[in-house]
Amino acid sequence: MTDSIAAHVAALPKKPTPELKQMWRELYDREPPGFSRSYLISRLASRIQELAYGGLKPATRARLDELVDCL
Repeated sequence: MTDSIAAHVAALPKKPTPELKQMWRELYDREPPGFSRSYLISRLASRIQELAYGGLKPATRARLDELVDCL
């Protein structure tokens, strides 16, 4: 993880909740869910890293889709 991404993620717990919700709107292009603050922080951290480094490999995503179809 690069220093700037790590610093961005590490700063999340220090941000006020309204700022976290605004970040959610910007990163997910929708309203934040009504879950706990810790949920917002963990999902924002994941999203920041996903945007910086890419998401799941196509093969992994396809396998997850297969598993969901089995449910």
